[in-house]
Amino acid sequence: MLSKHRADGLSERRALLEEAGIDKTAADRAEPAPGTMAAIEMIVGGCQRRSALEGIALLSFVEAMHGGPSGAAAGMFEALTKHYGFSKRAAATYELHAEQDTGHGERQIDAIRRFARDEGTQRKVRAAVKLGLNAFNFEWDGHVQAMTGKREYWSGKAPVRLDAPTFKLP
Repeated sequence: MLSKHRADGLSERRALLEEAGIDKTAADRAEPAPGTMAAIEMIVGGCQRRSALEGIALLSFVEAMHGGPSGAAAGMFEALTKHYGFSKRAAATYELHAEQDTGHGERQIDAIRRFARDEGTQRKVRAAVKLGLNAFNFEWDGHVQAMTGKREYWSGKAPVRLDAPTFKLP
């Protein structure tokens, strides 16, 4: 049996689909955009091939950015209702997450601090966090790709910094 929060979330997503003129069957059959596919594979693979602590780390920092009055969910609610003209009912899942998803990420981060005590575990946790942040960016790229039909990716705010050996080409 679904929890009340989960059941409410499903009906809220259905309201968004209905208002957009899409039925659930059509939404379920929709092909994911490249960014969406990348995000799904990164999250699923990241959680399946890592420890539970790394799986939590993969999602925790994204969760910490999602909830609260200045989080991503609040921004989505405002964009959907004010810019795109959706009703509050259709965008309710984002309003709910903005109001009630405060603390999830912080509690997860506290658990990581508690259990990632040695350098090896900390290195694995940092790698999982990077994977989660990259997956989150690809997820948003997928939303934009689906809306625009363009295979474009966000270039980010800073250059990519990789811990890699220096090399030279012949």
